[in-house]
Amino acid sequence: GGIYMKIKTRIILFTCILCILSVFLVSLVNYNFTAKELLNEIEKNARNTAKITAREMDKWLSIQKNSLKEMGDTLIYNDEFKHDYVYGYLSSQGRINEGNGYYVGLANETLISGTGWIAPDDYKTTEKDWYIEAQNSDDVVVSSPYIDARTGDVIITISKALKKGDEVIGVVASDIFVDHLVEIVSNLELGENSYGFLIDGQGNIITHKNEEFNPDSEKGYANIDEILNGELKDIIETDQDTTKSKQLKDYDKVDRIFFIEDMNETNWKIGVAIP
Repeated sequence: GGIYMKIKTRIILFTCILCILSVFLVSLVNYNFTAKELLNEIEKNARNTAKITAREMDKWLSIQKNSLKEMGDTLIYNDEFKHDYVYGYLSSQGRINEGNGYYVGLANETLISGTGWIAPDDYKTTEKDWYIEAQNSDDVVVSSPYIDARTGDVIITISKALKKGDEVIGVVASDIFVDHLVEIVSNLELGENSYGFLIDGQGNIITHKNEEFNPDSEKGYANIDEILNGELKDIIETDQDTTKSKQLKDYDKVDRIFFIEDMNETNWKIGVAIP
């Protein structure tokens, strides 16, 4: 019986060693696979975050555009452009949509503002960009963002032509603080050492983790041409339909992968950077 037991013991031992080796090899393969999977997962999340954020911001801008469009329709329908009526309507809309100042520029150079602002005598509504761009379009037009000299806040103007048939009788417009969009991007949950940023259609940075890249009423904007050796611009200009991405050495010398996603409601872009 002794020899049989010894052989049995050896077989059991050998089987155990084989099992341990197999487990070790499987673990090793799994580890490499999991590490790769994890990296892919992190990248996938960053890509999705950029996409979801762009859609969330599109939704916000779309609401702003629609409410301006409805106001334009109401003004045309009521066909009443006397100062007191228009002022009353615009100021009531401003109270409903808190934070938005509405105004109407008429073809006869009159400006009626719901905030009560009175334009100087030499103010020509028809020479303003928001008027010119709107009168040449059937849609709501979104201006390039500009920096408020007083507050340093970034503002966009959205405007829509008031048309009776083919005749443009004026333009209804609204100045909107983009701090809501800035907040969305600044508060993205992206994990350690990662961040989101926002760029307008001209490549100007609207918000960024690095304070030096943020808009300033004296210095103006930092442009993607001027930072990271212009390499961010290369990503944006590649003709891909999907989210664009590239690895770069960032402003703080950390290597990060950058993902860029287009907005639909305007020509802005959302960026996400992860190490």
